[in-house]
Amino acid sequence: MTTVTTQITLIRHGETSWNANGRWQGHAPVPLNDVGREQARRLALHLAPIAADITAVYSSDLPRARETAQIIARTLELTVPLELDRRLREADLGEWQGMTNQDIEAWDYERWQEIVLDPSLPRPGGESPLQVITRATAALNEYVERHPGGHLLVVSHGGTIRHVLRGLDLIDIPVAKISNTSATTLFHDRDAHPHWRLQALTQAPHLGPDGGNGRQEG
Repeated sequence: MTTVTTQITLIRHGETSWNANGRWQGHAPVPLNDVGREQARRLALHLAPIAADITAVYSSDLPRARETAQIIARTLELTVPLELDRRLREADLGEWQGMTNQDIEAWDYERWQEIVLDPSLPRPGGESPLQVITRATAALNEYVERHPGGHLLVVSHGGTIRHVLRGLDLIDIPVAKISNTSATTLFHDRDAHPHWRLQALTQAPHLGPDGGNGRQEG
């Protein structure tokens, strides 16, 4: 029996000014900065050899992800449509959105310590990791059903990518570093169990020897 295999290249958006300043972005409509736009262009050039194989492009609807996807699609001259999906958004960080780690420790120390000890807890007024896992993995499962045997580009966010990888049982511990515009390659085998397998984790050769920054939230 032939297995139908679908490839997903899961991409974190390019850098923003909030990334550079260590601010947690969540659902904030923060655009890319000039560094982030160049990162997206470099990623597109790196993907050029496989451009003809790309059958669909999906992106979080937040500006930083949408713009990353648009730069990639435009640079590669892709003819497939770009579809925006709220389910690919970063975790809702609630009251902590826009803050740095130092801000949160100073303003909300007790709840900060609770979440450090138990990262499964939701941020105050925001989402829990389980909620992010549920919506984002539902989106990916829907995409592979729509495009069996295809190669899909999916542009999302650092926290969401970590949660997806754990929710699909592809990693046991949190990823230490997810660089802006890094790419994680997943395969979905329709007739195999488990269906999902991890081919490459947060690769960013287009960013040079240091691999870019790894600021997580956003």
